Amino acid sequence: MTPSYIFEPTSGILSTNDAPDLLYWVSSSLDSGANFLLVDLAQITRIDSSGLGTLMIACNRVRRAGGTLALCSLNSQTQMQIERAGLLEKFDIYTDRREFESFISGDDDLNRYAF
Repeated sequence: MTPSYIFEPTSGILSTNDAPDLLYWVSSSLDSGANFLLVDLAQITRIDSSGLGTLMIACNRVRRAGGTLALCSLNSQTQMQIERAGLLEKFDIYTDRREFESFISGDDDLNRYAF
């Protein structure tokens, strides 16, 4: 199975407060050999500009290392914020963790969430 790691912020708002934890998680995950990283946004109701910037920094770091940073469990507000920032095409988007895990395990019976 392909190594993967999941980060789940729980503060309600993805903001500058989450940046250190998210970026540390990215570095640690990549150092541990993860190829696929998932940020589960199930507990996030809003993403501020710092949160969007942090996601982009994280995505760039993962891509430079040859990996993929995916997002899942976006609600309509978080999806709209990511889309308005022009970042939607930068990430693989999954409806939930189950779909992500199915995709990376090679069980591609599920349809990927597409915008």
